Amino acid sequence: RKSAAGHLNMVQTMIWRIPLYFCCVALVWGQRYAPNQAVQNLIDANVDIVNQLAQAATRHYNERCNGPNALAPCTPVACEHILDGRPHTQFGRPVITTFNERCTQECATRRLDFEKSAVRLSQSTPARSIQDKELTNDVFWTRNLDSDFMLRLGNSIESITLRWQYIGTPSGLFRGYPGDAQETCGNYDPRVRPWYVAATSGPKNVILVIDVSGSMNQRNRLELAKDAAKTVINTLTNFDFIGVVIFSDAARTVRFTTLVPATTNNINILSNEIDSIRADGQTNYEAAFTKAFNLLRDSKDKESATDCQTAILFLTDGTPTAGETGSTGLTDHVSTLNDNRDGTQKAVIFTFTLGSSAEAKIPKAIACGNRGIYVHVPDGGNLRGAMSLYYDYFATIRAADNIEAIWVEPYIDAFGLGEITTVSRALYDNTTPPRLFGVVSVDILTSDLRGADPNNWERTINFLAQQVSCPRIRNISDCFLDALRKSNGDTNSVCSTDSNNTCTASVEWTCPNHGTRPDFCSEQRNSYQSEVCTTGSSLNLLSSTVNQACCNARFHPNDVNAQIRQGCGTSGTSGTIQAHPLHFIGIVAIILYSISMTV
Repeated sequence: RKSAAGHLNMVQTMIWRIPLYFCCVALVWGQRYAPNQAVQNLIDANVDIVNQLAQAATRHYNERCNGPNALAPCTPVACEHILDGRPHTQFGRPVITTFNERCTQECATRRLDFEKSAVRLSQSTPARSIQDKELTNDVFWTRNLDSDFMLRLGNSIESITLRWQYIGTPSGLFRGYPGDAQETCGNYDPRVRPWYVAATSGPKNVILVIDVSGSMNQRNRLELAKDAAKTVINTLTNFDFIGVVIFSDAARTVRFTTLVPATTNNINILSNEIDSIRADGQTNYEAAFTKAFNLLRDSKDKESATDCQTAILFLTDGTPTAGETGSTGLTDHVSTLNDNRDGTQKAVIFTFTLGSSAEAKIPKAIACGNRGIYVHVPDGGNLRGAMSLYYDYFATIRAADNIEAIWVEPYIDAFGLGEITTVSRALYDNTTPPRLFGVVSVDILTSDLRGADPNNWERTINFLAQQVSCPRIRNISDCFLDALRKSNGDTNSVCSTDSNNTCTASVEWTCPNHGTRPDFCSEQRNSYQSEVCTTGSSLNLLSSTVNQACCNARFHPNDVNAQIRQGCGTSGTSGTIQAHPLHFIGIVAIILYSISMTV
């Protein structure tokens, strides 16, 4: 009888709560954010521009071998060549590094070339020395975009929100408009920038699993791993989710117990945590993968993950010495963790071995058994580059029929414009399978978003991120997957034992008549300052890591005596203030004299 009464009370309670529930739902639903008309017009205008650029780029790409490329002017390299710049105030103030990179200044008025674009290269090799067939072809066909860039900008930039327009390609080429000078070469790779990765791979969960056993202290391996891990997480955007697992004797998550959105704040937190990692102990593969899949499961349960693709990036420098150590036992364990009941898999697993002592057999078997890629990186090799190219896998296997424009979280423009946000779109050709040939993007200032809706601009950013959907993934054959493995790693990355495997990941797309040397301009600039600053513009000191007197030595950087006079030390200690022992004796004498006078 008590039980029946209890059930009756429970039912009555539920009945009177139902209207309250629907009221709450209606209230929340009514408060869902929708951009006002000014913001929507701003969004639509920039999406329209990037879509038009995508159409133009596709046309130029399709005409790359028989179009008007040969008639186009040479391409200036932003860090080397002269630009036909004129002053402009709508693109921020570029920073100039002076006096052995110890002081920074900014131009009062910037010079930009509105007649042509300029390119940046991912490699530090002087442009005139480059021989690269794919890069050469990208330089040729992308330079015809200049007329399209100019058309989008129009004659009155002050009246619109459009700023930088650019394209990045799989060869590492970055072409930006308007043309602007850059101080250094080889320090910008578009392929690892969030706007590029987001447009090519869509929303994803990324779990980094890093070996921190004692052997990682050898040959700077731990520092290489930290650098690679931070590079990977900095490729992500706020619609991706990220988690980090470290392992030695056991495994643990870094800072967060679930995956978290890859916002700027969370990326900074994880980067700082990664910097503090220390290496010690044995190597427990079993614990590492168990923790990684538990992290994914818990995140899904708490709705702190995307329903799109998941990538696990596993890095080790040794063989398993704790937990399960057998090849069959470990591969079976990982497969059990990864397999869904319907025969699909929860994650694609990429495995990386580092250094001469690393065993390839087990990591490679795990990658091969989970539709992933295995890559070995020798000591001192480019681990950062190897791990950050995981997105190329997703870019290659996605279908090319539902490409959409994607926005990224605001960030500080590397070229001096201030806080911006970017809308990008990936470009695929019509071959079988489709080949990614670039990403076009445009930037707008977040201040323009603020101006359109001052009270809700941050909600606008979140709204844009929520518009992203999961890309459709193509079914690819094992043969094609092996070709992709080979192109991302080498022949040792191939899983098939069939020596007659002739699959290719893409068809030949370069043009024989373009050769291997890009058509870069030859006239070298005198200095970065002469290219980036309007003649006669003032230089304002921004910051210094040494005494300001040392920064003043920029007016005569080759005059060692002048540097010493201003407290900047000797030629052997440039930028440091040298203190003579007699200085301290003099200070002590003054203090003692002052005390004696008071007494």
